[in-house]
Amino acid sequence: MALDFGKLIRDQIPDKYGHTLPLDLTYGAYRILDLSDGAAGSLYEGKVILDKTYGHAAYGCALCCNFVTPFMEYNPLSVGTNATSTQQVEAGDSCGGGNQTITEYFPDWWTDNTAIATANRNVITGVSAGTTKHHAESEEMYWGRAEYFSVCPLSQQQPSAPANVASLSCTSPVTRGGTVTCTVTAPSGTAVSGWKFTDARSNTVTRTTSTTSLTWSGAMATGGTVSVTAGATLTASVTVTARNWKTGAASPASEPNGTFITLPVPPQPNGGDSGLGYFAEELGDTGFNVTVIQDNGPNDGYGYYSSQLTYSPDYFQYEINPDLQNTGSTFYSEQCGNYNATTNPSGYISGSNLLTQTNRHEWNSATESHYAFYATSLSTNNPGSYFESSVAAPGTNMTTFVNDSRSTLNGLYTQIGSDAGVEPYPVNYSETDSFLGNINYAPYTSCQ
Repeated sequence: MALDFGKLIRDQIPDKYGHTLPLDLTYGAYRILDLSDGAAGSLYEGKVILDKTYGHAAYGCALCCNFVTPFMEYNPLSVGTNATSTQQVEAGDSCGGGNQTITEYFPDWWTDNTAIATANRNVITGVSAGTTKHHAESEEMYWGRAEYFSVCPLSQQQPSAPANVASLSCTSPVTRGGTVTCTVTAPSGTAVSGWKFTDARSNTVTRTTSTTSLTWSGAMATGGTVSVTAGATLTASVTVTARNWKTGAASPASEPNGTFITLPVPPQPNGGDSGLGYFAEELGDTGFNVTVIQDNGPNDGYGYYSSQLTYSPDYFQYEINPDLQNTGSTFYSEQCGNYNATTNPSGYISGSNLLTQTNRHEWNSATESHYAFYATSLSTNNPGSYFESSVAAPGTNMTTFVNDSRSTLNGLYTQIGSDAGVEPYPVNYSETDSFLGNINYAPYTSCQ
């Protein structure tokens, strides 16, 4: 039989399994099997060389020649829990010399304890901390050194190696300012190194003391990922939860006329809120200092605020005109209550309705009052929530950080005051913006 390997390569002629020789093939090894002779066979190899530019070739005798002594590349193999590591099988090549990766000849893989690790072909998955062996079994093939056999003996090989599974866990979630403890659980003798914390903005803290310890603890200002090398690279997330520092709305407080503004008595048809009511709101704090974590833990070097803001001033006050509150006053009694959208559109609101809507306008409405606008803005622009979540990364200038916090807080206070000052529906309108009648100011129009 004459085989033109150049033609097989060039024309990409497949074998009975559909395999073709690579187009860039320049050398390699092959096996010859005599199918008709159960002994040594009469088949031998010869070569015909047409181009002798670089010499000539001689035939040789066929030998049993293949890989010897397969072994696992990684022994032991290190794996993290809920993570994977890829193993390879290597063996000495008795034909060409040296070691080669021959994982493709090992279709079957398994572990001794699937509660510790499992195998999907040569991909090993860690399940829980501990050690178990993993194994592979080869196809049936000749294993041995190059030598003559009447029939090349076939066998299967089963290399194995330990799989050391390690885990990393952290006490999470932790409230801001609280302490986290991260712990490595691994087989005895596992070397630990490379502790590191990384936050969502890629700021990092690298442990510099007790670097081989199985635990790492410290106060936390912000969450992120803790990583460590324990055979394999292990990671664990730490979630930091906010403290309940949300600033609550001050209770609306009624104040006597003249406390912060003097409303005209009797009321006059000018001034804010038609001279019938007025509000005053103010919010501020007494100051604060930053706390810098210095405990060689995962958040070492981070700055945060460890104490809540102390608010002063902090109030929402309102005044209602005394003549409107006094049901016996002339002003009150002159509010005729004779308005009718159809029959008397120029009529007046009643005294009781005007008092109700003035209170509504200043404070007694969840939607259309200065107090409602104040409370809504406070929820959106909450100083306490902003202050609680303020964190400075390692290396930040803490004076600048505090000054920036002050500037932001002052801006929030200003915004809340501005939002509270937006005018709700007028005092002679309802909460749903329905006109309820005119206001009868002195000199009074007769109700007759």
